[in-house]
This record gives sequence, structure tokens and C-alpha cells, in this order.
Amino acid sequence: MKPVMFQRRFSWVRIGVLGFASLRCGTPSAADPLADAPAATSDTSVPADSPLTDPAALAPTISPIADTSLPEVGGQTGDDSGSIGLECDLVTETRLALGDSSRLGFSASERIALVLGTHEMPMRWVEPVYDANGTLLDYAARGTSSLRVEVELSSHEARLLERRDSLYDVDCEPRLLADARLTLSSADGALADTADAVLELGSSTGIVNLSTVLPVAALRGSYAFEPPELGGQAPSRLFVSVAFTRYGQAGALAQQYGEGTGATALMGAEWPDWQPCNTWGRVPASYAEPRPTLSDLLGDVRRLAPVILLAPGGESTPAQIELEAVPDSGCHLPPTDPAGESSETLSVQAQVTLTSDALPGPVRVPLDLVSHFSQNTERYGFFSSASTACGTTSYYSPRDFVTHCGDWGLDLTGVDSVSLEVESVITPASGYLLFHLRGMRAPGCTPGPQGFVCPEGTPGSNFELVELGDVRVVLGTP
Repeated sequence: MKPVMFQRRFSWVRIGVLGFASLRCGTPSAADPLADAPAATSDTSVPADSPLTDPAALAPTISPIADTSLPEVGGQTGDDSGSIGLECDLVTETRLALGDSSRLGFSASERIALVLGTHEMPMRWVEPVYDANGTLLDYAARGTSSLRVEVELSSHEARLLERRDSLYDVDCEPRLLADARLTLSSADGALADTADAVLELGSSTGIVNLSTVLPVAALRGSYAFEPPELGGQAPSRLFVSVAFTRYGQAGALAQQYGEGTGATALMGAEWPDWQPCNTWGRVPASYAEPRPTLSDLLGDVRRLAPVILLAPGGESTPAQIELEAVPDSGCHLPPTDPAGESSETLSVQAQVTLTSDALPGPVRVPLDLVSHFSQNTERYGFFSSASTACGTTSYYSPRDFVTHCGDWGLDLTGVDSVSLEVESVITPASGYLLFHLRGMRAPGCTPGPQGFVCPEGTPGSNFELVELGDVRVVLGTP
């Protein structure tokens, strides 16, 4: 027996948001975002007697190795988002006071405010998970601790880098950098380290990236590389990468083994511990000070009335909808336009309870509430089931579906598995949720959380999708 088809989406630990500038494992894309950053000036560089080396000078060239490389890194926060595919050479470097407005539309001080100070949060130590062939599949937790991240500036100036691709004779997106000092300390004593770091202040996003490198000889805590060696190569350094937004931060450690073109890397830790949203430039929304808050998003839905359920037969019945936020499930995606014309996104996972006389009983299902907002538009959003256990990436037997996703009053006989899709639009005045149930016939196969387990040689033509019906909930007055 073996699992076939319908493998769960997004099973990788995605760290693209964290922008590991020095680790280019996987498919080549943009140039290393710190490779052309000049070293810190003499008044802010690492002292001569320090075991630390300037972080920009430590960026290695790491060749992709299928069974040990990290998933592709970079994405919205780590690469040349406006210069993909270009080889950008430094043309000029201009020193700016931190409060001076740059031609990017903001000053260094505006972005640096997201970073400075001390931040404490839970951290998860991770270890690689391999399949029988030795291919890296995922990362699993191997313990937790409390982490303190402290950032202070080491210079009163920022550096604006103008760059150009000489081959294509086009300008690359400029970069605004600042030099900082990072201190990492964990409650378990594994991390007790201070290093010079580079702040990438961003241009087309509201994210600030921090990157630095800790050679093995510079480690002052009790950190132990796991595994102790990789492919016969000894540990050489830790890469630290953190992404900051006005709603919070996300960070990670990557372990490098070996040197030069033969070096390989594995994830070692990530924070916050819950980390539900480390893809596509999002970071955990762990701070409550900015507006709107996650509670504001839930309030947008709670205020809508009346609530009407439309059954598959067309019957209209009054209904009630209740929302309860799942702790530590908030995510933030900054706007892509610093002028505020584009929207930013907040999302939160919520337990949604739907009650109506048209249903056999209350239906309780986890959904993601995603809301978009900007300076110039009202909030609007939608519900999604893609990242929940009842989404289209899970394949429950009809009995398990009712247990985990509720009894929707639809006939589930004649199918081997059931999945749930959600379509939705929410505005301050009205909205709707369309719950769409689909079944699958897979003769001889057994459904499971990762797909179907089928006998060897089972033809794909044996699988058949079955439309089971829709349940629509109308909110407010259209």
C-alpha cells in the first residue's frame, strides 16, 4: 500500500518571508541581497579583537543539494523584488542621516522604529524530517524556549545603494541599509550571542529584514548543532534572519555545515513558536497596539444582521453565526506600496459556529478570516478553509468529516471521502459564506489526512469527484 495523489499543500516549512540573504539553496533567482552591501564603516565595525566578523563578508556560496537544502528562500522580504533576474552592481553609495527622506519615499527612521528595542517571544527548536530516500520533507519541533531579541543601532547614518545591471543596461531597485547590533538570548542558555547586523529597510514593502552570521567560534551560549555533522561536514556558522512589521516579527536560525561551494544548510529554530504564517511575506501579528486589531476583524462579521441560511433546496431560514479567535493565529502582510495606495492584510483563524433550524445541529468549523485594508478604502475580507483541517487538503471519510467538520444535513452516502470549500465576501454592510461540499469515490482506497492510500497499480481513472451540495449563509442587507 502507498499514498497516492492529493498530497497536502503547504506541508513545507516555508521560510521565504525571513529572507535568508546568504542562503541561496534551491532554484537560483535574484542576486544575494547583501552581497553588494559594503562593510560597516570603521566606527561601527566589529573590534579587531572580537571573534566576530563583519556579517556581509561572511556570505558563502552554497550549492543546492537535494537532500539537505532548505526550501527556496527570498520572496517578498529577502530578494530584489523589483529586480528579479538581474545582476545588480553597485553604482553609487550615499550616506543619509536617519531622519532624511530618501528617494524611496520614506526615511530610515520611519522603518527602523519597527525594529529597535527588546522583543520577547516563544521559540521552537526544529529538526529535519526525511523520507525513506533521504529527501528532506519538513521540519518537526524538538523543543521550545523563550527568546529575547534586542536590536540597537550602531550608526547614525543610513546607506542608500544605487545599482544597475550593466548587461541589460537597466537600473535596479535601490536599497536602503542601516547597521545595527543584535543580541539573541534564550531562556535555556543555548543562545547568548551578540553580533553586528545589517538592516534591509525595504522599498516596496513595509517589512524590515535583519540579517547576520554567527561563526561557530563566536557562539557564547550552549548551542549544539543538530545533527552534529552533515554529509561528513562539520558545523561552520549560524545564519540569523528576522523580518519585522508594525504588527510583529518572525525569525529563524539556519545551520551551515562546511565551507564554500560544498556547504549545506538546515533550519535550526524559528520564532514565534506558533508561526502559522511564514509564507508570502507574512509575519505573525503578535502585537495589539496598531489598528485595526484582530478583534476589529471579527467585529466586522459579528455586527452584520440579519443572518439567513439558504439550504440546497432554496429554503430560507434564520441563523446565528458565532466567531471565536484561535489563540496565536494572527498574521500580517504589509502593503506593497509605501505611499499607502495598496492594501495590507490581517488574518486570523477562527472557530465559526453556525446554528439554524435547517441544520441537524450546530456546525463548528475552523476557518481563516482574511481582511484587506488601506488608508483609502474600507476594510473588506473573506473566509477561507485552505489552511484548516476541514479544507480541501484533507480527505475525511464521511463519518470523520461529520465528527471534525459538522453535520451539514447533506447526503454523504455513496462517497469514500468528503472535503469542504468556502467562498466568501465580507464588507462592513453585508456579506455571504458559501459552504461547498464535495465527495470523492475511490474504489479500494482508504482516505487519510495526506490523501488516499491505495493498492499498488491503482489507476487514477478510478477517482471520481461528486458534488454533494451547497449551504449559503447571507449576512446583513445586500
